[in-house]
Amino acid sequence: MRVPLATFVCLALVACGGGEHAHRPRADLVRLFPRTAAGQEVLALELGTPAARRYLEGWAAGEPLASGEMVARLVSPEASVRLEMRGSGVRRLVLRCGVIGAADAALLGVRVGGRQVAWLRLARGLADHTVELPGQVRGAVAADMVLLSKPGTDVACASIRVERPDADGRRPALVSGGRHEALVIPGGTRVDYFLRLPRQATLRGRLRPDGGGAALRVVVARDGEPDAIVLDGAGEAGRFGADLGPFDDAVVRLTLEAHGPGALRLEQARVLGTEAPPVPAPPRPARRPNVLLYVIDTLRADHLGCYGYARDTSPHIDALAADGLLFAPVVAQASWTTPAVASILTGRYPQHHGAVSLTAGLRPGIPLLPELLRAQGYATAAFVTNVNVRGEIGFRRGFDEYHYFPERKRRPTLHLPAVELTERVAAWIAGLGRAPFFVYVHASDPHAPYAPPAALAARFAPHAPPALAGARDPLRLVSERRSFQTPENVAYLRDLYDGDVAAVDEGFGRLVAELRRLDLYDDTLVVLVADHGEEFGEHGGLEHGSTLYREVIDVPLVIRLPDGARRGRVETLARQVDVLPTVLEELGLPPPDGIDGRSLLTASSDATAEALSHTALGPTVRSALVTRRWKVIAAMGPRRGGGTEIYEIDRDPEERRNVAPSALVMAGYASEILEDWARRLVRTAQAGGALAPDQDTMRRLRALGYLR
Repeated sequence: MRVPLATFVCLALVACGGGEHAHRPRADLVRLFPRTAAGQEVLALELGTPAARRYLEGWAAGEPLASGEMVARLVSPEASVRLEMRGSGVRRLVLRCGVIGAADAALLGVRVGGRQVAWLRLARGLADHTVELPGQVRGAVAADMVLLSKPGTDVACASIRVERPDADGRRPALVSGGRHEALVIPGGTRVDYFLRLPRQATLRGRLRPDGGGAALRVVVARDGEPDAIVLDGAGEAGRFGADLGPFDDAVVRLTLEAHGPGALRLEQARVLGTEAPPVPAPPRPARRPNVLLYVIDTLRADHLGCYGYARDTSPHIDALAADGLLFAPVVAQASWTTPAVASILTGRYPQHHGAVSLTAGLRPGIPLLPELLRAQGYATAAFVTNVNVRGEIGFRRGFDEYHYFPERKRRPTLHLPAVELTERVAAWIAGLGRAPFFVYVHASDPHAPYAPPAALAARFAPHAPPALAGARDPLRLVSERRSFQTPENVAYLRDLYDGDVAAVDEGFGRLVAELRRLDLYDDTLVVLVADHGEEFGEHGGLEHGSTLYREVIDVPLVIRLPDGARRGRVETLARQVDVLPTVLEELGLPPPDGIDGRSLLTASSDATAEALSHTALGPTVRSALVTRRWKVIAAMGPRRGGGTEIYEIDRDPEERRNVAPSALVMAGYASEILEDWARRLVRTAQAGGALAPDQDTMRRLRALGYLR
């Protein structure tokens, strides 16, 4: 089974006539071919050309030699070239490299897929060097070049190519001509598509033999089940079709194989299906309500009573959930503040809004929720307590008033406590009169360092372990000293965290009470959400930002509609990008073009929603794809430290059993999506530019643990 590790496939929606939920094309396989493994195989690169840059890391820009050859010089002790190797068969790697500086020789190590495969002794000038590769190497592979020579040795490469001796040059390909573009599949070859099939799925297309004698076979594979042949032996010219209904809503590998001599020409090969009808929109209030967006920093869903937590940490949030809609599961788009809040305020994934690192801000021109509401006559204000949503990186846009309360070391919590934050917010609301308002409140009590008020500390964490007794910052002691990372000490940190959750709950409860006192509660749309969660050793880590496990991206989302119009638990996969379109839906406003979210008020309960998450804060860039059944976490970039993890979360909610070796279909499906996301992130970062934090901001980031 061939599993791609670096291509992107999604359902390519095809516009055509018919009703909104008619049986119509959902994926055009001819148009999707360039995104498949067969359509993206990269077996040769001219390293000195601009086209090769996306596949390189640690190389200088191309430069010409006196001979006229274009080369790229190694500028890092470890440089890499990313290749796409598909199919089977013994391969050879041929590198045209050499020493171009004053040195006479150099030693170059070559690793492929993390495995040392050769040591090359390079002389002055360029020469071809052949490296035999193990037959099992396939997929997106980083070929790492390790230079073991004295500093200043100039080594350059002109090209790299993969030779596959068993290949006969026959490969599937797109051809133009006639009325329709066609996919030609030579006999003995195949094309694998990784798709989520729609409801009532069927495959339809037109077939023309190209050379005679070949027949089409269509195979569907799903993890945990034997492969199913749904069409076998179609070889006559004309229409063909296959019923895919048994695989409705499933992630599958759909394989088109050509058997026999000659080739097959496929036109208009499409997967058809239907969509689930949306839930009817709730009746809207007569007037546009106020909007309170209350973001709680570092709040795990599973530490709230309304999400099943046994400790009484959240009576006020639980009351809001009982009076509104509680969504579960909810997936954060990042495991740290900046990209997560940007997704909430824009309705876009990080690869679109661009705020993905400590030095990247929101892309200009992308509308934020406060901008959209201010244009409708809303008074807008922000009250935030975290440096990662500071106005200088774009979060001030759209607000009439933007109040950032800086972290201060003289506070036990660093952050302005939620109960004090409420006083500022309540005063602003009280001064508005009856004008409709949008207010974004960002409370940070649960964020490190864990330092709940004395009464809550006595209630939730009354007894410190001996090693942590009297420590001003016990979290820092535990995180920086491995010997302190005992179950007893980590449990104490969790107790302190619970005290902070109770503190923010109290602050939120006071704000709700103030809305009631001002007779504004029933005229206000209240959205409570977290930016991310927190780790307490579940997967060996503490705090947040470097991983994408459930403890850091499973967050709460509670929405209380005006007048409590709807109540209950909504068990559809929700995401932070859904907040903006949900708010606009309730207000009767259209969403902006290009958003990634959808309104949770009209999403069908069986919607096949998927969520994407990303973090570039830790040592390894990671992305995740989450569905109701599966979670895939992939290390991205050429080095890919840590590989790919797959969890069957409906059976393994704690994410303990990595089933990546057996879940090959899900691996292929997710990796294609995540690799495309990685490419979009690179393009977004290049378009947005970098924003260097000032010294004061650097101090605040360091105090919060984002910088060491």
